Amino acid sequence: MAKRPRIGIPTASPAITDTLEFTKNKCSESARKVISHFENIEVELWFDKHYYVRAQHGDDYGKREGIDIEVVKDLVRSSIKHLYYYSLRIDGFAFINFSDQAKRFFRVLLKENYSGDKTLNVVVEFHFVDFRKYEVTIKTAMREDDFKVSDGQYIIELIDKDTSNLSRKNVNGIQKIFNM
Repeated sequence: MAKRPRIGIPTASPAITDTLEFTKNKCSESARKVISHFENIEVELWFDKHYYVRAQHGDDYGKREGIDIEVVKDLVRSSIKHLYYYSLRIDGFAFINFSDQAKRFFRVLLKENYSGDKTLNVVVEFHFVDFRKYEVTIKTAMREDDFKVSDGQYIIELIDKDTSNLSRKNVNGIQKIFNM
């Protein structure tokens, strides 16, 4: 007598998503997503001659160690999302410059600490080109633990790719403003 075939376990079908369903979002207990839209933003990275000469050849004190072009580019790229976040979250925080500004341009100090090594400090200036394009220019970079910060200048210290501190130098010293 032959064995009868066994009944297989049915495979689970994927859950059906109801596109007309009203669900909870950040604003409402009952909302319906209509569309997801992505905006592409181009960020051009430029090197000021001051930085580039020091990265390649050094200055009167010799070549500056630890400000290699790739390391500095990585820090700037990693900081962009933090800059956008803080500009949306913190009243008065601005880092984008416009060509018709009458006052001094905003510069931001980007910092990254390395265990057993001096802090990397990179001063950048962001400029609006058009709604989908910005220029960021690296003005200078140094590996120093006591880098001199200008009055009123913002400092973003990257702890890791997703964590940072925002500070600002004022007459009383450096004041921590926000942690992300």
